[in-house]
Amino acid sequence: MFDHRITSGDRATNDLAGVRRDGRKPPRRSNASRRRASVYVEVILALPILVIATTAAFEFGLMMLVKAAVTTAAIEGAREGVRVNTSTSDIATVVESILALHHISLSTSGTNNTDGALLTIENGTNPKVQTGNTSIAFTQPNPATLNSNEVRVTVCVLSNFSGNQPVPDWLKVFGFSISGQVLQVSSLQIDE
Repeated sequence: MFDHRITSGDRATNDLAGVRRDGRKPPRRSNASRRRASVYVEVILALPILVIATTAAFEFGLMMLVKAAVTTAAIEGAREGVRVNTSTSDIATVVESILALHHISLSTSGTNNTDGALLTIENGTNPKVQTGNTSIAFTQPNPATLNSNEVRVTVCVLSNFSGNQPVPDWLKVFGFSISGQVLQVSSLQIDE
């Protein structure tokens, strides 16, 4: 009697290479099921990268929006500073109104540790005036001394303050955090 089981020899050269021990042929997977399995693996590998990239794009866009607001506030504050008979409180009011549009708090009267921004006003004739959150790190921009006809307004914004954030820290979940970062913009105007 003829035995259907493979007992020895090379599987590729044996006529019965595709036969199982019980004599039946193994079921073949269809190409569609193999394709479907490879698609699942590709999605599992690519999805985290796509989620991180999309989240980073949104967070970067919001950071650029806040940077534009801080830049506008510094420029408009410096423009207000070179006008005739302008006080530091007038400058602070202009800067505060622009930052308030983006939900960034700035107290125009005195200093504290709770605001989300620090405003520094300098000119060549008066000493430096600061309002807002004095715990935010301030780096002195160059030049350190100003001429009598120059006004410099520096706005510093903390990325997260008192639970409020001008830019959400969504990438913290993935190990990338902007917490504690300071965005500082200075504008220098010359009164001609």
